[in-house]
Amino acid sequence: MKHLSDLRRTKRQQRQLISQSELSLAGDFISQTIAELSQFTTAKNIGLYWPIDHEICTQTLISLCLKQDKAIYLPKTIPDSNTLLFVRYHADSVMGLDKHNIPCPQQCEDSVIANHLDLAIIPLLACNEKQYRLGYGGGFYDRTFSGQTNTYLIGVGYDFQLDSRFKEAQHDLQVDQLILAQTAYAKRW
Repeated sequence: MKHLSDLRRTKRQQRQLISQSELSLAGDFISQTIAELSQFTTAKNIGLYWPIDHEICTQTLISLCLKQDKAIYLPKTIPDSNTLLFVRYHADSVMGLDKHNIPCPQQCEDSVIANHLDLAIIPLLACNEKQYRLGYGGGFYDRTFSGQTNTYLIGVGYDFQLDSRFKEAQHDLQVDQLILAQTAYAKRW
């Protein structure tokens, strides 16, 4: 367990070294790559996230979804079950913070559970070659998508987050596809 705590801390520290211009470029690259996928083209209901702590920026992808009349849903934690509910996002949505300080729309009337999403874009702290993701340690995405096969899952991050030291556990979420943006930070290794 200490190994995973150390790995999480290291990856978060590495993300903090990414410049604002690299954050923007990485977000644009990820958005363009996802926009070219058939899973995106056919998706009507898309789970995204509002980035925190230098996660891949999703604003370009959110704008594209809105232009294409795709329904966007952002995660909100459900404290009793430690899972996620996905709340509909509109361009004029008023954003707030959930119990874990995750940005999400304040109005929750139009929300869905994970298996109603066609596609979900999921942030990560680390991942491995087998496409397992390591998150912040709460297990929210792991529990939410456990055993669920309706939603195509894409893990997004930076190239330095691919780390062979991360050995997945039985409960860790395996995504269908990883898309990692190259950064100058990774080149400094």
